[in-house]
Amino acid sequence: MKQILITTFCTLLYSAGFCQSITGSWKRVSTTLEYTDGKKEDLQKTMEKGLPCTAGTTYIFKANGTHYTQSPAGCEIVDKMSKAVWKLEGNRLTVTTSTDKKLNTGGTVYTLSFRANTVTMVHVYTEAENKETNTRVKKITIVYQRV
Repeated sequence: MKQILITTFCTLLYSAGFCQSITGSWKRVSTTLEYTDGKKEDLQKTMEKGLPCTAGTTYIFKANGTHYTQSPAGCEIVDKMSKAVWKLEGNRLTVTTSTDKKLNTGGTVYTLSFRANTVTMVHVYTEAENKETNTRVKKITIVYQRV
């Protein structure tokens, strides 16, 4: 009886967007950059305009903590830049690239929220990140759809 209640409870939470995992294959459907002055930029549109093949890229989060992309022919450059490791603690996802390891940054931390077959990842930029990149970015919001 206890097992049935736990399964039912988790099924309800899963359908509401809880109990889900980032593990699996995803398509990026939206990427929005918001600057400290309130201006927003549609990076997804910019990426797909400059490199149309990115629309067919699949983002993979393996259960072993690795992350990479699989891109269509002509987009191999995206795959070379995408290798990383990830760690999920609650709704906080840390993605660490080889560059992050070299610079000892600790990776990029995103807050995740799941809804049906999508996950929204939000990273709020720190003053140090803005100083390093010479930008005034408030946050980036990325939406993936499970494939």
